[in-house]
Amino acid sequence: MKRSLLSLLFLVLISVLYAQERVYTPTPKSPENNALNQMPDVTVSWYAITGSLNLQYQFQLDTTMLFNSPLKIDTTQLLITGYKTSELLFNQKYYWRVRAIDGETSAWSEVWNFTIFNTVELSKPDANATGQDPNVSIIWLNTITPSKKLITGVTHYDYQIDTDTNFNTPNLIAGTTSSTVVKASTVNLFFGQKYYWRVRVGHNKGTSSYCPPRNFTIIDKFTLSNPLNDAKKVFLDVLLKWKAVNGLLSYGYEIAKDAAFTEIIAESEIDTNFANADNLMFGEKYYWRVRGRHVRDTSSWSDPFSFTTINTVDLRSPTDQQQNVALSPILQWTKQTGIVNYEFWLDSLSSFENPIIKYKPAASDIQYKISRELTPLKTYYWKMRAYRDGGILVDTSSWSPVWSFVTTGLTGVPEKDLSSFSIYPNPSKGKIYLKIESRENSSVQFELIDLLGSKLMEKMIDLNAGQNLKEIILENVNKGIYIVRLRMDNTVINQKIIVEK
Repeated sequence: MKRSLLSLLFLVLISVLYAQERVYTPTPKSPENNALNQMPDVTVSWYAITGSLNLQYQFQLDTTMLFNSPLKIDTTQLLITGYKTSELLFNQKYYWRVRAIDGETSAWSEVWNFTIFNTVELSKPDANATGQDPNVSIIWLNTITPSKKLITGVTHYDYQIDTDTNFNTPNLIAGTTSSTVVKASTVNLFFGQKYYWRVRVGHNKGTSSYCPPRNFTIIDKFTLSNPLNDAKKVFLDVLLKWKAVNGLLSYGYEIAKDAAFTEIIAESEIDTNFANADNLMFGEKYYWRVRGRHVRDTSSWSDPFSFTTINTVDLRSPTDQQQNVALSPILQWTKQTGIVNYEFWLDSLSSFENPIIKYKPAASDIQYKISRELTPLKTYYWKMRAYRDGGILVDTSSWSPVWSFVTTGLTGVPEKDLSSFSIYPNPSKGKIYLKIESRENSSVQFELIDLLGSKLMEKMIDLNAGQNLKEIILENVNKGIYIVRLRMDNTVINQKIIVEK
């Protein structure tokens, strides 16, 4: 009898142990234990165990390890090894566990925990940024660093902008955007004012903490760009330009003869970040500055720039003391703007006691063709000046430096075809420029000859009527002295050049 009882007890023990091993305890999978910065809709998962088609998992989530708070989630689901949460509280630590039910019930898994993130990170403007527009946009991140995990499970963002870190002044700007918008724009912020800003995120059951605030400062003095400070030889209609600032009704600018702006000669208010100067005189130094305005405030004046206006005409061609100039040359100069015309004098005496030619080219002209033939092998002098507006504001620049040139003595050269030429640089390092003037479309033969009379190069060069500049590469030419020979019809002109390599 005793043996029968022991056998029965053994069978019961074996069946109990077998029943316990039939349903295994699930193992937590994710998020990893003690995970931080989780989303309010985090998905909790565990590894599947072997079981029947009726296998269920019981999942519990709570703010306490005892799983007995009013916030406890307790759910059972068939075969599914994960649970997607929603609207979990920000900065809250949650505990969770799971067990399996398949006829019998397994033990609870190990208790794991995770914590929901609590602050949003800011993007632009950068911390302590200066020179911001009065309608600056603030931008924050929709991710959590360093993992770059996208913020999900939220419905909106709240932002605040104020002139104080307590965010309680009358200047407070507050707003809300949807969960898909991470940007807000401002308007008419005060010039030179420092602003603080912060953002938080929320859903229907709560909000995160506001992030630590950043600050930025609105621009107060604009940046001038053109002309550069202390610029020289500035044209009378110079374009004043400065950095554009968004959110303004207008810009105001002043031009004065003194740095204190007590003698203002021009001032205006415009809606562009540029303006053409007016009322300027030749050879004067001027100061200018700019400020901005919107409906609530006016900025300070920018730090002033200065510039000095041009006071001469820059002569270009023929170059000073140039030889072999055509008997009816074309004189050229650098064009100026903001003037009404030029004045040109030509004489055979540097004193200009009785100029041969007095002429007033138009403001758009850049050259003057002398129609009469000048005397061969004679030195001539020329100078120019410019005129600004007529009437009571008439003004003239100083005369340019006097330049001279010597006319050609090659009377055998048909002037209808070839007026003058020059070759430079001389000495050359393997490349020369042929500057040649022609009365009409024609061509000239270029030859390079060594001192033994051997022809090293030969090519035809097409010329247009007027001034021509041709680049010539001296190929396979060694260091030495050579003769450049130009042929046109029955005329031959030679010039010595030196090649240095």
